[in-house]
Amino acid sequence: MLFKIRNQLTEVASELVYKVDLLKHTAKLPSLSESDRAILNTLKHEGVLVTSLDALAIPSTSQTIELAKKIVNRLQNPDSDTGIIQDKNYSITRIGYTPLAAEYPEIFLWGLNERLVNIIENYIGLPIACIGVDVRKDIGNGIKDVGQRKWHRDSDDRRQIRIIVYLSDVTENTIAFEYVPKHLTPVNPFKSTYADEEMKQAVPESAWKACHGNAGTAVMVATSDVYHHAKVPPTQGADRFTLVYTYTSRNPRRLQLCKDHFSREGLQALEGKLSPNQRDYALWY
Repeated sequence: MLFKIRNQLTEVASELVYKVDLLKHTAKLPSLSESDRAILNTLKHEGVLVTSLDALAIPSTSQTIELAKKIVNRLQNPDSDTGIIQDKNYSITRIGYTPLAAEYPEIFLWGLNERLVNIIENYIGLPIACIGVDVRKDIGNGIKDVGQRKWHRDSDDRRQIRIIVYLSDVTENTIAFEYVPKHLTPVNPFKSTYADEEMKQAVPESAWKACHGNAGTAVMVATSDVYHHAKVPPTQGADRFTLVYTYTSRNPRRLQLCKDHFSREGLQALEGKLSPNQRDYALWY
């Protein structure tokens, strides 16, 4: 009982510190253009913005995508590649953090673009960290309700953003990112994941939104604030390839979980390639 009370007091104290830090940082938030302020407002209301790489117009996008396509080719033959991580339970294969940073630093640096991080910092409300970059292959094997295919919210931090870039076309016959809009997201602090049938009880299926789009579609999502999952089509479909960036504050709620997203060796490979601001985003630990 005393242990439980102590944990509750610690959580309350942590939340108070967090609220004070948010207030202190408000005046330091970077200014945004009118168009970027519109992106921020969409994230605050909907929790998700679906756009395209062309619309974002981030320099070096073409080079980043060409390099990501090389990784897609590697993911097609994962068994002979020591840099590939396979999670057969979750039906995912992905490139490991260390080879990604060492062999493809341009991919990592795309996610540290000043315009992107300024939008994200305004949403998170605190100095931000880029805690992970992955190129993923979600296998279209029809398996549902496992891992990230179950409805869930991310819990690395109080506010967390992911940018998901489609590297392959995503249709109704392909695994797609699906979410419940932020203003409709069920509030249940005691339940972290839902199966499809359970989510139907909480939010009508007509309110679910699947994000379909061609390769080059970009989905910016507040994964801590909206329930989301990888929607699996009724029948076995094509594999989905994505490039995923993950951002939190530099004092995340679950510090060790955030550290597990990357490796010290991978970040060391970026030394000499980062501006002072980018060092703060990448070497936050």
